[in-house]
Amino acid sequence: MIGSSLTTNLLARGFEVLILSRTPSARTDRAIEVDWDARSMGGWARHLEGATAIVNLVGKSLDCRHTATNRSLIVSSRVDAINALGQACKSASSPPSVWIQVSAVGYYGDAGETLCNEHTPKGSGFIADVVDTCEQNLSDAVSSHTRSVALRLGFVLGRGAAGLERLASLAKWGLGGTVGSGRQYMSWVHMDDVVNAFAWSVEKETIRGIYNVCTPNPDRNKDFMRTLRGVLGAPWSPPVPTPLVRLGAAILGTQADLALDSQRVSSARIVDTGFDFRYANLRLALQDALRSDPK
Repeated sequence: MIGSSLTTNLLARGFEVLILSRTPSARTDRAIEVDWDARSMGGWARHLEGATAIVNLVGKSLDCRHTATNRSLIVSSRVDAINALGQACKSASSPPSVWIQVSAVGYYGDAGETLCNEHTPKGSGFIADVVDTCEQNLSDAVSSHTRSVALRLGFVLGRGAAGLERLASLAKWGLGGTVGSGRQYMSWVHMDDVVNAFAWSVEKETIRGIYNVCTPNPDRNKDFMRTLRGVLGAPWSPPVPTPLVRLGAAILGTQADLALDSQRVSSARIVDTGFDFRYANLRLALQDALRSDPK
């Protein structure tokens, strides 16, 4: 989802885009797809010579039941890709200028009312551990000649975003009420701002380290769901108590913590670099993300 939008954005900026894929195919745009297995060195590594940037988006989705098998795949899919890219970078005579790694605000765990910035300690829980592991592996994998950036994304609003599509479907069926207490914060971000943040990190050489990428104005779940129903023209829905949230998540094949954890996250650090969020208003962001016609 992010990769497709980012490819379009970077091509429009005049970049050549090469996509590492486990199932490469011919494309109708100027991007080129190259085969890799996302875990080991191969012929693809030669394409990193002299590259402007690597953008790594690899990883099994967190939006699933966190069974033992899925947990293992979530971790290994990320760590294996980072290690393979790191080995290729360190083997290159002219390594990429910058490595931009996708990350997540899940690093802060269930932070309640705390306003979290990039210096806030890691929270508890599986997702926080996964994010920390990936960021630590990035630090070990990147060469001294490559600038590294980790972008901790919030809840993404965009066409094709599984989490938003699930909430929209529930709301349309009259099941879009407050989730749990409804007081938990949702630090969301519009897809356009996600893509622009990646491009910003490629082009602005002073960007390095970890940045939160989410709206400057996080919303509580009760306000998010009310706004979502309004945008969809969906009926009022009764609140869904926490036990039913956990039951519903199990039925839908996802993890309840994704909806119940509170992350009130500050994006001040990236804003201070001059980055401007196009979508800071939830209603406008949802209206665009849920449009049926493409831009």
